[in-house]
Amino acid sequence: MSITKRILEENEARGFSADDSITVCTNCFDDIGIKKFIETAASNNDNCDFCADLGGLTCNFEAAMEHIIGSIHREWSHPEQDGMSYNTKEGGWLGGVIDTWELFAEIGFEANHPDLTDLIYESVNDDQWCRRNHRSQSDDEILISGWITFVDFVLHKARYTFFKTIPQNYDMNQHDEMNPVAILNSLADMVERLNLMTLLKSDQKIFRVRIVDIDRNLNSAEELGSPPTENCTLANRMSPAGISMFYGSFEVETAIKETYIPDKTKKKKAVCGIFQPIRDLTLLDLTKIPKVPSLFNAEFHEVRHAIIFLNDFLQDFTKSISRDDRAHIEYVPTQIVSEFFRNCFIKKNGEHVDGIVYPSSKNVAHSSIVIFANNDQCRKEQTIWRNTNSQILQLVKVNDIEL
Repeated sequence: MSITKRILEENEARGFSADDSITVCTNCFDDIGIKKFIETAASNNDNCDFCADLGGLTCNFEAAMEHIIGSIHREWSHPEQDGMSYNTKEGGWLGGVIDTWELFAEIGFEANHPDLTDLIYESVNDDQWCRRNHRSQSDDEILISGWITFVDFVLHKARYTFFKTIPQNYDMNQHDEMNPVAILNSLADMVERLNLMTLLKSDQKIFRVRIVDIDRNLNSAEELGSPPTENCTLANRMSPAGISMFYGSFEVETAIKETYIPDKTKKKKAVCGIFQPIRDLTLLDLTKIPKVPSLFNAEFHEVRHAIIFLNDFLQDFTKSISRDDRAHIEYVPTQIVSEFFRNCFIKKNGEHVDGIVYPSSKNVAHSSIVIFANNDQCRKEQTIWRNTNSQILQLVKVNDIEL
């Protein structure tokens, strides 16, 4: 076999041809995944052929193309390779097919130099692409569909026995459909896989606010902690009526925004109880969910679909819900998730979850927290109780804030 023929066959197999004498650098791309690859493959001896004076780490163009096309092939394929049918009479593929420029736009790919973007386009062998496994939903689509179906199922079909009920429209023989009840175990697997747990140290201050009339005084843990069970008559994001939990924030401003609805007709004040855990607490931390990683970031290749789903799930989990007659219904899915992690999820080291940290729906870029502690488990600092193991939070300070 001639060298030329062998090269042509190699180029066809890998999906591109590239000149290995050309160099690119970390400054040629904004995409963090491509930048990380170039850093790993870098040889500091060459100047970049596109931005020679910017001092970026460089690698040869062929290596960069192998990473770019290899990453694209994880989620995209040629229609023929993916088994898509072709209509000879009509002269077209029977499915969603796009060209390379459309593909670049779809995945948000662009180099920082038009000439380099053109060179990459020209180096790609195929100009027809479809999503890999085009007859099936992707992994993130399966999870998102599973969550949507789960929400509908527990809202309108089986609320209290859902875990032992099989939805009538669930087809266990459908390869890209999941039993919506299985979404809870899938969430648990993703939490472990992405290490979404955090340790809240015992010296961390947690702010809990009650809005009261200006002349009312509150100063006890019983008054400022989790509500007594008999007062839990309203549904909350993580807890149904009748179940007491501690809702707080890490700043007083967020605690007020989560609690106070401004009313100019009535003079009110915020009484802020500052609490601390009496021991380190193990928390599910939904603020640790990574942003959706680049298709080209090899570090996240195996978990990219899970992260796509978790970002979609988080938006639904933390969305603002009006405190009206439907609140007790709309909160049901998040209440079930909270109860699952409280009672059913045990870490591999045997630890139970003490609460959940989640993005505040009322104060962007800040967090709120729910701790699985009832009124009896919130006590004043240095108070001695017969069952000290059950105590979780202690009140260390009270401040009045005029609104």
